[in-house]
Amino acid sequence: MFRKIITTPGDCLWRRFQDWWRNGAFGTWNRMDVFSVIISVLAFSLRWCPRSLPFARLLMLIAMLLYFQRVCKMFLVSSYLGPKVIMIKKMAADLSLFLLMFMVFFLSYTISVQSLMHPNRPLYWGIFWDLFQEGIWQTFGELNNASMEGTVDNCNGTMLLFPPEGSWDCFMRVYPIPLFLAVYLFFGSILLINMLIAAFAYIFDNVQAHSKEIWRYQMYFLFSEFEDKPLLPPPFILISHAWLLIKYFYCKSKDYEDIKINGKKVTRSELEFLKIFECVCHYNFINSQRFEEIKKNDYSDESQ
Repeated sequence: MFRKIITTPGDCLWRRFQDWWRNGAFGTWNRMDVFSVIISVLAFSLRWCPRSLPFARLLMLIAMLLYFQRVCKMFLVSSYLGPKVIMIKKMAADLSLFLLMFMVFFLSYTISVQSLMHPNRPLYWGIFWDLFQEGIWQTFGELNNASMEGTVDNCNGTMLLFPPEGSWDCFMRVYPIPLFLAVYLFFGSILLINMLIAAFAYIFDNVQAHSKEIWRYQMYFLFSEFEDKPLLPPPFILISHAWLLIKYFYCKSKDYEDIKINGKKVTRSELEFLKIFECVCHYNFINSQRFEEIKKNDYSDESQ
């Protein structure tokens, strides 16, 4: 990763890191590499302290999950599985936007139901976990009996008659809970889930229609990445890095040799950039000439 950042073309190290961070089709994989390396280093540092060993174990598991997800990058070689990986990426992006909309209904339901079921509960950190368990599993069909039956604190079935015997407190806390659950399941489990499935179907059809173009685009970046990688695997990769270091200093000394164009001194990197610029200009000129010829032929056909 560090070798790839250093060898990325750029004026400074920060610009190289930005280009590597985006890097066309592989920007997501590069960001995953950064997060996995940071988590791994942090876990390796925490494991030396016995008190922080549980946190280190959890971070190691998270890093392992990220490394396992990176195996999906090998599927890009296949013309069948490669577009499927792109589908998963696009669906995950749509899912993150869907979760923002889902959180509106999720928080409104869980907070209202928890306040009705446990009105006198003191504030503690575990309340966030209770809110999560109250609403997330019901979205997937795991209904809570307490919510369906309206079981609340300090109330029993004898107080649910209408008109209520005594206080209205239990009556106004028990009956709204099943109604809130029905509204939440309608919007969260039926409406939003089906809307998400429709969005996934659109992404699948769109990517499948252009699967060949997408696969070739991914293969270009894949070949470019493996072309620059060292030949030897770890730990023999140190030999490749030593050779690259010697090659770098040798080319660096050659880079400042006198190269003159129209009487002006330029470096080899500037010369390479000039060659690329000339190729792009030549390509654009040829395309413009072809466009003019096609336009003239169309005009002559219309005049005839």
